[in-house]
Amino acid sequence: MGRYGFANMIGSVSYWTGYCQVGSPCLPYNQAINYGPLTLYSGIPSRPYYPRGFLWDEGFHNLLMRKFRPELSLDIVASWLDMIDSEGWIPREVVLDSEAHRRAPPLLFEDSTVANPPMFIYLIGKLMEDSAIVSAQKDRLIRIFPRLKLLYTWLKDIQKGPKEGSCQWQGRNGTTDLELNPGTTPSGLDDYPRASHPDSQEYHVDMRCWMAMSSTVMLKLAKLANATDWIPTIQSDQILFNNLTALDQLHWSDSAKGYFDYGLHSYEVAIVGKKQPDGSVKYRREVFSKPEYRFVDDVYGYVNIFPFLLKLLPANSAKLQIILTRLNDTQEMWTPFGLRSVSKRSRYYDAYNTDTAAPYWRGPIWINMNYLALEALQHYSTIDGPLKILAKNLYDSLKLNVVTNLSNQYNSTGFIWEHYDDKTGAGAGTRPFTGWSALVLAIMGDAYN
Repeated sequence: MGRYGFANMIGSVSYWTGYCQVGSPCLPYNQAINYGPLTLYSGIPSRPYYPRGFLWDEGFHNLLMRKFRPELSLDIVASWLDMIDSEGWIPREVVLDSEAHRRAPPLLFEDSTVANPPMFIYLIGKLMEDSAIVSAQKDRLIRIFPRLKLLYTWLKDIQKGPKEGSCQWQGRNGTTDLELNPGTTPSGLDDYPRASHPDSQEYHVDMRCWMAMSSTVMLKLAKLANATDWIPTIQSDQILFNNLTALDQLHWSDSAKGYFDYGLHSYEVAIVGKKQPDGSVKYRREVFSKPEYRFVDDVYGYVNIFPFLLKLLPANSAKLQIILTRLNDTQEMWTPFGLRSVSKRSRYYDAYNTDTAAPYWRGPIWINMNYLALEALQHYSTIDGPLKILAKNLYDSLKLNVVTNLSNQYNSTGFIWEHYDDKTGAGAGTRPFTGWSALVLAIMGDAYN
């Protein structure tokens, strides 16, 4: 399975040329223009179903590829950064040639005001943990720095929330009545439930954590590049976004015992079908309790453990202990096959988002997020403190669950899958999916650093 996963990931690396369809606030609704000409050198998640570049997927792909060919990973990062516009935006999905267009949804175009998780910054941070790579690739890292700085600055500006240090994913639809919970595709966690009524006052815990991680990596890169004029700015950002007191004030709920998004939210919503005169059924969302500004604390899952996933909490944190305890609860995220995306106790667990949109990030097990959880558990298991043994035990058990299930599913079906059923462990979604699911190879080798 390991050789298959890595060989197919390397084999997925492709080269495209063409134009990307991009929308803009300057254009009429649902209209786009050609952005380019562009070239892209990148891996893909799945040749038969997703033969195009995905921005945050590619960051995960290269967490594995860097272990074998760090120069290839830097080539791929540079190619993506070559598409950056003057403000710092990069297309989230890149559809350039006829093969990609045949498999892309109709009228797919990118929005120049919408971001994606900064996985390339995370990847550069991992590369810089290896002193041999830094020594060998210092010139390339310095050449990449100006465009990563532009990307980081754009992210900080466009994702700014209503309070100091808060962050907000842009691109949610606050007017739709067709979805149980309006999606947040820019976050990478497409249908993960957020505030039920999107507006400008909401803010999101995962985006805040991405900025905390990014500011730390960018400070390290700025020092490598000797960017003395920008170092004071990024130092200030690093202090702001890594301030745990502020993180707690923005996102921690003492009553619900967790980190949560904040926004205009109703606890009582449902997709209701009404029969039409012609006999058809029309589905729309009904809201049964008035939305109020509050923590979105009827949802618990991947988003809510980001301070743990990105290793932002100290090893002696009481809040980290709460996260690890909830992690180990089979009624929450723990399964014999890996961590499910949303707790079984959550209102949105396994819930369709429309009459036809099956749960995507509302229960299924995703290997990229289990990789981040395992990396974090390994990290905390190596630090002296009250949680060291618990973290080690959870690491060993979770690794066994993930590797055993992927091995069983591969042996029985011949495929690595997009995600896995949290009740049976069965492969689901697209196959073969030797994108981030191939991170099981790194998991098998305990190869995170």
